[in-house]
Amino acid sequence: MKKLILTFTVSLFMLIILTSSCRLDGDAPLPAGFKSASYMVGSTAVTVTSSYDGIFVNNSITANSVILIGKDGSQITFQFDGTTAGFYPLTAYPDAVYKSPSSKLYNSVSGSLNITSYKVDGATNTFSATFSFVAASVTNPLDTIVINNGVITNCSNSL
Repeated sequence: MKKLILTFTVSLFMLIILTSSCRLDGDAPLPAGFKSASYMVGSTAVTVTSSYDGIFVNNSITANSVILIGKDGSQITFQFDGTTAGFYPLTAYPDAVYKSPSSKLYNSVSGSLNITSYKVDGATNTFSATFSFVAASVTNPLDTIVINNGVITNCSNSL
């Protein structure tokens, strides 16, 4: 009997080890609801460590206040109204604001936020998008930066 229990335990242990090591991270699809975001500042890639879509409804219009916090300490905020896919212009404050790692502020002067999907599920709003814009320093409009190749996946108002 002891031999049977030992054989069963070893077999179960081996099964667990084999099935947990069958999948490589690169082969696995992203889990549903996975949040990610990244962008380029000029030619420097920035990975976003935190994203959040704060929403409020005013006169039946959903206002989105999005914040992306970069691993380098930079931050981008977006403001847009609506819950539909489409292009949202980023042409002035407060459409998009970039805060550099040294806390220098830049306001968008041209560009767009392309919402590729927007889903409302009860109290949870989730969207994905691409974006690019040119921003000028709030203290020196001749000092501009280019934010490009921006991608947001499953940003939501759910923590």
